[in-house]
Amino acid sequence: MELAALAVVALALSGLAKLGPSRKSYLHLVILAVALLAAPVAVDIVAKMQGSASAAGINLLLYWPVDFAYVAFAVVCFAAVGWRSVRNTQTKAAVGAALGAILGLGWATLAFLVVAQVHVWGGGRL
Repeated sequence: MELAALAVVALALSGLAKLGPSRKSYLHLVILAVALLAAPVAVDIVAKMQGSASAAGINLLLYWPVDFAYVAFAVVCFAAVGWRSVRNTQTKAAVGAALGAILGLGWATLAFLVVAQVHVWGGGRL
């Protein structure tokens, strides 16, 4: 599953690379990915430090405030960055937004794996 998620991310990044965005756009994607991942991981770590056995990070990532709200927010953010990265090129903005959304879905898969691993590492069960 991890390899499939990495393959999706790699394909989307190679698609963006062919469209001609700058290195600054890639930096924005990396910063966005790390910033969006920080919240569920921090919530899970803080919950473990307070002695809670709940999967707070997974709940934030997948179920709070409504099902898949955080993932949908991340996909929209990645689509916006993808759209913005091809704004000044010859490529249509919809293509950049679609590749950004694909990156967002790949991020969601990897984020779930990271948060689940942090939860299991802290003594929790899935």
